[in-house]
Amino acid sequence: MSLGLNASRRREKRRRRMMMLKWLAGLAIIAGAGAYAYRTGAMLAEGEVRRLEQSVAELNVRLSELGAENARLREARESALIEVEQWRQRYQKDVPTGQLAEILTRVQSRMADGVKPERLNFVIGAVSNERRCEGGPVTKRFILPTPLSTGSNDAVTFADGLITVTGRGETSVNDKGDREAWFDPSQPVTLRFIEIGGRATEATGTLPLQHSMVIGDREYRFAIRASNRSFVEVSSDVCAYP
Repeated sequence: MSLGLNASRRREKRRRRMMMLKWLAGLAIIAGAGAYAYRTGAMLAEGEVRRLEQSVAELNVRLSELGAENARLREARESALIEVEQWRQRYQKDVPTGQLAEILTRVQSRMADGVKPERLNFVIGAVSNERRCEGGPVTKRFILPTPLSTGSNDAVTFADGLITVTGRGETSVNDKGDREAWFDPSQPVTLRFIEIGGRATEATGTLPLQHSMVIGDREYRFAIRASNRSFVEVSSDVCAYP
């Protein structure tokens, strides 16, 4: 009886000892796994930190390059703006506008017609604000033709027949909507100034109108206005040119 009890106690001690050893082995395994995981995590974190540090360094280099490029672009922009302003000032200085542009256009037109530059230069040099005119203005009137009216007294001449003035206007319409024979002075008209030889110039617009012609060394200036019904009145004076 005593022997059996002792044997049973020894088996129980061995069983408890084995259970303890198993628990210790399990704890050792868990501790080892934790240490391995910590070491592995630390290594991974250290590698990630190094990678991020490398990325930050590369970004700093790129940022520095972009800053330098931005400075170059600002400098180039400022230089371009300065150049644009210089060209704008040169354009305003060298390219004629307004009346000067009109004068240049006329000079180019006259040169295209065959007038020599020396002649134009001489004329421009001789021009002055003081005009030397012959006598007083001569005034004549004529019936301005329309699509409904043509006939006699539809032209006048000046300078002993050197220049003939005629023209055409729009038909007048009364309050009832009926068309009448005379021209409508509120509508644009066209006046033709015909030289001996056939060369003609025109003035178009609403009366009153002004027109000038140069023939030889004389300038013929005309002022046209509406007169009595159907009539226009033309005043002309002759001045030395230039």
